[in-house]
Amino acid sequence: MKPPGGVCIRAADALDGHGDARDRATARARTHDPGELRVRALLDAHFRDRWPVARYAGEIGVTPGQLGRLCRDGMGCSPLDAINARVLQEAQRSLVYSTLGIKQVAAELGFDDEAYFGRFFRKQAGMKPTEYRVAGRRRLAGQGLSGR
Repeated sequence: MKPPGGVCIRAADALDGHGDARDRATARARTHDPGELRVRALLDAHFRDRWPVARYAGEIGVTPGQLGRLCRDGMGCSPLDAINARVLQEAQRSLVYSTLGIKQVAAELGFDDEAYFGRFFRKQAGMKPTEYRVAGRRRLAGQGLSGR
C-alpha cells in the first residue's frame, strides 16, 4: 500500500508531537536497523542515477523481496516509493532553492525528458513543478528567508 502523498513514513516521524527535536532524533536513530541505513545511504548516493529496485537490492546483497521488507518495515513504503520519495525531495529542494530551469532540474535528477519529469512530479507532489516553485518561494518570502 502506498503511503498518502507518495511519501515514505519513518517511525520517528509518526511521533505524536510530544518531546523536543532531540527526543525525535534519538527515537529515529533507535528505529533504523543496519539494512535500512544501507538502503538510505544508497538512495542518497544514487537517486540521480535512476537505478531500478533490483540494482539497489544487489548493491546491498539482498533479493528485491528482502529489500521490499526492509523498506516497508523501516520506512513504511515499497522500495520504488522510497526511490521516488528521494527523487521528489531533491526536486522540491532544487525547484525552490535554485535558479535552475525545470529542464535543468529534470536533467540533474536523471530524467531525459522534461515532460516525463513533469508528469512524475505532478503524480508525486500533486502539482506541476512550476506551481510548486512559485508556492515554495512565496512561502519562503513570507518567512523572510528568500535571501533578498
